Order: sequence, then structure tokens, then C-alpha cells
Amino acid sequence: MVLEETSGLYYDYKSGYYYDAEKSLFYDGNTGTYLKYNQETKEYVVDSSLPAEEVAAQRELKARKEQMKRHTVRKRQLSEDLDQTDSNCAKKKNGERDEGEELQESDIPCIRMVVVNTEDERVKLGSLYIVTYKGGTIGSKGSHEVLLPDLGCSKLHARITFQSSNCTYYLRDLGSRNGTWVNGKRLSVSKETSKDIPIGHNTSVQIGKSKLTCHVHPGSETCLECEPGVIKQNCPTEVPSAPDKEEQRKQELSELKRSYGIGIGLNDGPRPIHGFIDRAEERRRIHGVDPVGAKPETASVDQAIGGKNKGFRMLEKMGWEGGGLGRGKDGIKEPIRVEQREKLAGLGSKPPFQTQSVSATEQKRNEIWKKTQKRFTKAPLLNVFNQESEDEDQKPS
Repeated sequence: MVLEETSGLYYDYKSGYYYDAEKSLFYDGNTGTYLKYNQETKEYVVDSSLPAEEVAAQRELKARKEQMKRHTVRKRQLSEDLDQTDSNCAKKKNGERDEGEELQESDIPCIRMVVVNTEDERVKLGSLYIVTYKGGTIGSKGSHEVLLPDLGCSKLHARITFQSSNCTYYLRDLGSRNGTWVNGKRLSVSKETSKDIPIGHNTSVQIGKSKLTCHVHPGSETCLECEPGVIKQNCPTEVPSAPDKEEQRKQELSELKRSYGIGIGLNDGPRPIHGFIDRAEERRRIHGVDPVGAKPETASVDQAIGGKNKGFRMLEKMGWEGGGLGRGKDGIKEPIRVEQREKLAGLGSKPPFQTQSVSATEQKRNEIWKKTQKRFTKAPLLNVFNQESEDEDQKPS
């Protein structure tokens, strides 16, 4: 038995029934009845523990289905092989229907699409999709009968329809970007709707990086290639390693950013603008670029400004040719010297004396030195030494 994850039941492909472990009963999906296996007769009988009304309704439903089968000339077999299925569908397609025969709902085939090959990690190998005679759509997002999470599948990719006149399913591409291939042939060019293409048993449909095989069976019949439990049992289960999981996480994160437009254009280079001349780039190419962290040349009262000074170059660009500033070039030429005075003294107290260029650090150091000298002269320890020297001087010789 094989576990069918959708219903939570175990499928027995030998008997064709599903086993319910909670009720310890077999379930017939065709009739919707619960059965119990009789060891003596080795047969499946309707469970008597169910309510009488439900058992009677199930028997009535089963009798009606048997009566409808007797009215049809074509008798279906549960163990019908693939060749017999194709011949039955071909018979209905050619219009060969016996007199008085009507196409019943139980005789209408459904199409099962199985993923047999894929290179997209988001698509599970062996996934099964069922489309009934009502038709359906194929897409990557939204509500679709065939929800295929492939990167090459559009949100609304294709449509599947059924025509009862010839008992045939048709596939139409709804203007997808990456296209649809049926048996290796593309239906239409990008973003153009294609014509209805008939699809039948063992038809190969490729969308993006995923390849699906179609299975067409009358009613609810299946084969070993499209039974959910058998498909999942045959599919190899690979446990991804830690590096594969990390790579998958990065791919999903990049796809999520791309879908929301996050980070697009940040790593792209500058786009050229027609007619624009980058003068700064041209200047850097001709005159070069200063090294990173280089300090500009500073001015000093003791040294003339050099030609590499930015202020010097700015004045040259403005027309300065040397000498004093002003229209008549009568501006001062010598730098203004620093005049040092006593603290809190007026301008006329003492004649100031000029010093060389004193930086703020040197000025602070001089102030600290003066304060240290004042504190040293007022220290009581110095008075003790002065007293001892006076006593030595007063001693008689």
C-alpha cells in the first residue's frame, strides 16, 4: 500500500480501494462506499456498521450506475490497458457511436498531467494535476487547475478545453512570454494567443523548465503512471545538504527582491547621457587625481604661497598675476603678523612684540607653562628651603 497524502488514505493498487486506518475499512472511490474484507469468502462487502439509510442510498446509486452501463454498448474494463484506451477515444472522435448510445458523464474522459522532468527546484517531480471536462487553466499564481510554480510559467499561461462532439481535449496558449511546447513544437510566438491544439494520451507538454505528460482515461480510471500514490513512491527523495539550502535561500531572496523591484539598478554602472560632457572626468584625466587622504597645502606667514595651493590657483583663474590685490594693486603684500600682549592689558600698555606664527597648540602650551611657574613660586615647600638658607647665612663663622 502507498500513502496518498491528499486524502490521508492508503491506496492498494491491486484491489483499487483506499484503506482508512482509523475506521479499519476499505473505501471505494468510484461508488463512495466503505467496504469490509471477508476472510472466509475473500470478498469485499458493504460495511454493516454504517447507518441503514446511507447503505441503502449507496446500493441505489450502485444499481443506477449498473443500469446505465447496461444501456451502453461499449463496456469499460477496470484493467483496460493503454492501447484499448486510445482505441476507445479514437472511436468516439470519429463519430462511431452505436444507435441509442448516449455519452454519459461517467464515460467522459478526464486528463491527468504529470510532471516527469523539471529543472526548477520549486516544482516537485511527480506532481499530478487533474482537469475534467469542464476545462481549466494553467498558471503560476492564482486559482488554476494546473498551478505550476515554474519561473517560465506566466500567471495565466494557457487554457484547456473539452469538446464533447469529438471527445477531445484542446490546449491554447494565452499569450505567455516564454511560450508552450506540445511534443517539441511551440504553439505561438511570445505574447500571442495560439490556436486550439488537440492533446491526447501520452502527449508531452513543456512549460518553462518543466515537462508534463498527459494521461487521458475514461471516467475515474487510472494507470500505474498517473496514480498519485505510485508516482510519489517511484519519485526519488533527495535530502538537500546545508550548502544547497543556503543557495536555495539566496535564490528565493533574489527572486523576491526582483518581484518587488528592490535593489534594481543599484549595482548598474552610470548610463551615458546623449550630448552630456563630463568635464570633471576630463579634468581628472588631464591633471590627475590627488591621492586619497592627501592634505592640501596650507598657507603660512613665514613662507610664500606655492603654485599648488588651491587659493593660489583660484586667484590665477580669476586673473591675478601677482602683487597686491585690488583694482590698482595697492593692497597689502606682507602677511599680518601675530602680536602678543599681556593678558587683560590694553593696546597702549606696552609696546607689543611680534612673534613668529604661533599655532593654537603652542599658545595653549605657553599658558600652561606660565600657570605652572606661578603655582611653583607660591608652593609652601619652597619657603622651607628659603628658611634653611637664611639660617645658614646667620650662623657665626
